[in-house]
Amino acid sequence: MRKLSKTFMIVIGFIVLFSEQFLAQQNNRGKSFYTNEEVIKMCGVPMDSSKIPILEAKQDSMYKDYKSKKGRLQKTLTAPNWKWAMSDVQFQEGGSCWVHAATGVAEGQLQILYGSRIGYNGINMNELEVPGALYGGSPYVALNYIQSNKISSEVGAYPNYQNAKWTILTHNDTIEGITEIKNALTNGPVSTSIGMYSDFSLFFQNQPTAVYHKDSNATFLGGHSLVIVSYDDAGEYWLCKNSWGFGWADSGYCRIGYGEVFIEVYENSSVTVNQDCYAKLVPDLQSFSNAMNSSWASNEWAYVLSNTTINSGVSVTVPSNGDIVFANNTSLTVNGTLTATGTSPNHIMFDRSGTSGTWNGIVFNSGSSGSIEYCDISHATTGITSSYTLPMIRYNTITNNATGIYVSNVGTPSNEISYNTIQSNTYQGISLYYASPKIYSNTISGNAYYGISCRYYSSPYLYGNTITGHPSSALSCYYYSSAKLVPWNAYGYYWGRGNNKIKNNTGTGITASYWSNLFLGSSPYGGYNSICNNTGYELSAYYGCTVTAQLNWWGAYPPNSSEFYAYQSTIDYTNALQTDPNPDPEQGMVRGPNGISNSSTINSAKSDLDKAYGLQSEGKFDEAIAVYDSYINANPTDSKSAYALIRIDECYKLSGKEGAATYLDNTIKTKANKNNELNAVSLELKNQYLIQDKRFEEAVNNLNKLAETYNTNKEVEKHSLFNAGYVYLKY
Repeated sequence: MRKLSKTFMIVIGFIVLFSEQFLAQQNNRGKSFYTNEEVIKMCGVPMDSSKIPILEAKQDSMYKDYKSKKGRLQKTLTAPNWKWAMSDVQFQEGGSCWVHAATGVAEGQLQILYGSRIGYNGINMNELEVPGALYGGSPYVALNYIQSNKISSEVGAYPNYQNAKWTILTHNDTIEGITEIKNALTNGPVSTSIGMYSDFSLFFQNQPTAVYHKDSNATFLGGHSLVIVSYDDAGEYWLCKNSWGFGWADSGYCRIGYGEVFIEVYENSSVTVNQDCYAKLVPDLQSFSNAMNSSWASNEWAYVLSNTTINSGVSVTVPSNGDIVFANNTSLTVNGTLTATGTSPNHIMFDRSGTSGTWNGIVFNSGSSGSIEYCDISHATTGITSSYTLPMIRYNTITNNATGIYVSNVGTPSNEISYNTIQSNTYQGISLYYASPKIYSNTISGNAYYGISCRYYSSPYLYGNTITGHPSSALSCYYYSSAKLVPWNAYGYYWGRGNNKIKNNTGTGITASYWSNLFLGSSPYGGYNSICNNTGYELSAYYGCTVTAQLNWWGAYPPNSSEFYAYQSTIDYTNALQTDPNPDPEQGMVRGPNGISNSSTINSAKSDLDKAYGLQSEGKFDEAIAVYDSYINANPTDSKSAYALIRIDECYKLSGKEGAATYLDNTIKTKANKNNELNAVSLELKNQYLIQDKRFEEAVNNLNKLAETYNTNKEVEKHSLFNAGYVYLKY
């Protein structure tokens, strides 16, 4: 019974399927005969009956002239047949014959240029929003619309591309005469308008393949448009595609004699097209550059169907009204220059094609440049990836990707990541790897793990950002990643207020780990960040971190020490603010005790290292380096020497001073042998310069050496093995 039921359901399914197909076919089948009352309703071309004698005289004169020259002309042309380029015959609605004629000649010319029949249902005539389309007009009016506004399509090989639009280059509406129409037909089909008479429908019911010649007693009913696809000199007729369904006449086509019903003298139009007229299907029909540079209609989309690259030396600008969608697993790789700048009310769209899957985002490689501004970027594995370069990334909405923005191997360039909304990404908002860009005035919220993740020597400048709603950490800094929550300036000191709001995250506000020395403020510089109402710690630090976090608001005054956690690290949150410098209307979450004791250390005495850091904060980098170096010389076995070495590396970076790698090799190498921690830090710091110089194999060997040498130190071993694997796979 179960088997019978399954078979029965399959049969029912096929019946439903074929019934739907049958009904769809019937809609376009039409009838073999239409009454004159029905024909009048389908005549949509205005034709003044008082001018018929003038048209008849003009037609007769033209035909006599043709006949007198026929012997000399009939062998000069070979009749084409563009029936192969036509989409299937449809049944028109109301008096829309003129729209069918215009779309027929346009789609035919496009298909001829493409080189094969690409359509069955043709241009989507229903989207041709010409006022009064159902009630009357002329083909040239519809062609004007197509030329100015473009039109979407249901063409066969590309039937499912929403908002993919086609157009024409020009249209010629001055074609008159048999020879002139033949000449036009050498390049493609011609739209035409005829006088419709009372014998027309009955004639083709009785003789569907015969050549129509108007009966002298027939009466005028109105004007009607068709598409001429071929001619026959021997039979002296035009082969025309009608829009009365494929059940009429010869499968929807008819033959009209030369010199009949004003076919050569009333309204005839041909069109020209070029590659830019195609729908923006990249790279099948247009290159990416052509698609961007050709005209765009309202609500038009470009479809990227396979991986696309902007080559080095090539500049491409996405127009402000451009929208681009990508097939699954495809990407836009930039080796040249990409500029995509929308407007505040109308963003450029970069998204996936369809409702499922992901694309691989926009990838800027070394040597490339550009700007992404006022864009919406969604449903990519990574919205924007940038390596060894950084485009300007501003005023964008970057949502529903895995990672919003990934930046690697850049210092602090003039370009920036600012004024973006980065939210609801399934992994992290911004990910940095050996990158220190300026990131400010962004709203980063509701990403599944991290708001901003800094890895492997990443020291960005963060200011004016709002980072909320993250279950792991709003800001996570790992492995020598010393983020600065202050505005960037050209001096590398005298920093202004940070004004970051790191609030209402369900995880930790800020996490620092493995020699990551964060700067949030040191009186009188920096500070004025609001780090509060986070479910986890407000700030935690693990293994060798020194976090300078004065002049900030922690949700209460004095700050609750249980909001901080330090393991083998130091957190200085003295001189805390008494009120929130960045208030917002929402209420803070009720906080409960986290049950973990505070192990942060606050140093009040001015040690040599404090004095060195004071010099560094004032921009006296050479003096600071000298004091730090003196401390290392005097205390080669002290664990704080490793901290001093990290600060020396910071001074080199902040001042733009060359020679940090040489200092590590020549000055530190002999001292490091006396101090395992100093040696490990010096080798780890050296790796950043190896990667900067693209000496990746040396970096991997160095990391493997670290893991082997310090296998008793699980932190060093673990991080070295992880980073060796990452560098190997990445580069």
